[in-house]
Amino acid sequence: MHNQSINSMALVSARIKAEVTEILQMMTDNLLLLTVQGVDLRHIRNLVLKEIDMLVQEYPDKESTLNKILCYELLFSSEKMAAKVADTRPVEEQLGVKQQISDKMSALYRLACNGGIDASKQMGKG
Repeated sequence: MHNQSINSMALVSARIKAEVTEILQMMTDNLLLLTVQGVDLRHIRNLVLKEIDMLVQEYPDKESTLNKILCYELLFSSEKMAAKVADTRPVEEQLGVKQQISDKMSALYRLACNGGIDASKQMGKG
């Protein structure tokens, strides 16, 4: 009967180690998930920046306005930001410019939400 306390402590120690292992596994899972999300966001950001570059080539007079808009604002608030860019265009062009920018960003947003963007092709490219 002398070793009952030792056996009890061994059982408690084993339970604590199991809990620690489970917590470590959850932390590792979260780290991997955040890493993958970070890569996806970087890839989406690069795609939006490419779209902005194409818009700047198409509308050179809007370069300063487009460069002031944060890429995520353009992606997530495409209607509002497209209106901001189109406001300084002649009235007859405003609707077309707004629609074009909004359509491009909405299509990109839908692809991102539906998993249609494959970031694995961009791995290691900055």
